[in-house]
Amino acid sequence: MFDQRLMETPPEVLALNGRLLPFISNCYRQALQKLDDAYRASRPAAILVSNGRWAPNHVLDTFQDGIDEDAAVARIDRPCADATAFMQEILRSIGFDPSGMGLADLEKVLYLFLQHQRNNKRRTVIAIQYSDIPGWWVLDTVRRMVEQEAEQKFGLMVVLACPADASSVLDDPILDVINRQAGERIVLTPFSLTETLDFVRQCVAEMSSIDGSSEDVGRVFEFDSVSLIHEICAGVPDDVDKLCRKSLELVSGNENSRVSIDVVKDAASLANLSAELPETVADLPVLDTNPEAPGPGKLLIDSVGEDPEEIELQQGSILIGRDQLCGVCVAAVGISRFHGMILHTGLKVHFVDLNSTNGSCVNGEKVLRHSLQDNDVITIGSTRITYVAPDTEVCKSSAVDGNTGNTPTPDENLAMDSPVTRISRDLQLIRTS
Repeated sequence: MFDQRLMETPPEVLALNGRLLPFISNCYRQALQKLDDAYRASRPAAILVSNGRWAPNHVLDTFQDGIDEDAAVARIDRPCADATAFMQEILRSIGFDPSGMGLADLEKVLYLFLQHQRNNKRRTVIAIQYSDIPGWWVLDTVRRMVEQEAEQKFGLMVVLACPADASSVLDDPILDVINRQAGERIVLTPFSLTETLDFVRQCVAEMSSIDGSSEDVGRVFEFDSVSLIHEICAGVPDDVDKLCRKSLELVSGNENSRVSIDVVKDAASLANLSAELPETVADLPVLDTNPEAPGPGKLLIDSVGEDPEEIELQQGSILIGRDQLCGVCVAAVGISRFHGMILHTGLKVHFVDLNSTNGSCVNGEKVLRHSLQDNDVITIGSTRITYVAPDTEVCKSSAVDGNTGNTPTPDENLAMDSPVTRISRDLQLIRTS
């Protein structure tokens, strides 16, 4: 029987899609095919409906792995306090530092980025995934992005993944543009009993391989106990996963114990699954699989009438322009407000001109995009920016904490309302504002 240490998730397994078991059911395959079809057809939006969090997360992971390598993908998977925080999450996910930007500036930067992507025939996917119904500012922002995409064809696809009880909110007339552009909703149906059994079997096999034993699901679970797990969880993958592991935890260390109906009932009680299906999902940590990587290098800035400046580049992107919100702020003649950006993708660093009025040059030649090499000189107006590549030895770069800044907690009075009532009221505010 399993040892207690098998209940702990080893790093090498966690690194695989962020979850222990990358289990694909038939409903997942259908959802993946529909998402891929929507992407290939250049649909501006897609709606993915599912109970739980793990299932849509895994589907989105697999979908992302299969799209164009040069497509930009932003993943938003935590609540945002308002429209500004939501837009900050989008830009941060793409690679920009949105600190200090107001909503208008955030939308302008996103517009310029999408314009750059379109000019270079690259797609952009923004995947918004919540285990609860998104706030009205999320839905309204999605609506405006989809409207703009339908009119101007930037190559943007917004994937909205939300729980099944969001249907009544999504059917509101004010969100009709999302439904019209998304077409048929993609529904992740729960596991069938056979799929639940297959999942439990794979769970047992995975844990056995870690310990070097050869446990079979029939020796660990009584068949009726698997049926009970399926019934209690209504086939919802997140809850099947949770209840299966809690049941194994209760019998770990006892060689003669099997997961019986009574064990499953006890596990369901401990996991808060015995009465009703829970609305919350226990998240697993996602490890940084590459904590050490070559740094992007640095920029040496030489502007007329200003002291030379040196800027260490970080992972992601940095804006160059006259606006004080730019990471490289150059207040000089001939430079646009948002003139260009330094884009770090993998092991390469690029300079991108953001359709500036006077254009940009690298090593004396006018460019729209250029892969930077050591000592390349970017010229914008009268300013020279020299790119210095990192040392050949691996250097540690600062880890970007995706949880910087405290997200304000929702109003406690609103927490007493149901999500549907709360969102319906917010949508009414949109109509009257």
